[in-house]
Amino acid sequence: MEIIKSLAFQSPMIIASLVFVTAAILKAGKEKGAILILLGAIGLCLLTFAIPIIYSGIMPKVIENMQPLQISVIYSRLQMITNIFWAAAIVLISIGTFLRSPAVRQPYFGLR
Repeated sequence: MEIIKSLAFQSPMIIASLVFVTAAILKAGKEKGAILILLGAIGLCLLTFAIPIIYSGIMPKVIENMQPLQISVIYSRLQMITNIFWAAAIVLISIGTFLRSPAVRQPYFGLR
């Protein structure tokens, strides 16, 4: 039940990441860097599903008989690993965005 509640609270982020993945799939193969954007979008989508499941489903069982200091260490390491995955997804999206060609191919010099 807790997992369902956690996923419900994350539903706006889950919907947004699914829309992002769909948009990236439509651009894949048509633009330079679109594959990197797609990989980053898939990573974000997986994170939005995995984080609620880990924090509400798995972690309560893992920390059941631990001391408070151990619990703190476990959660800090989990947060560090989660942040590394968020950063990796954002870096992939950023690099893919930089590799994309601009929409306007000719320079614009203003009105005459």
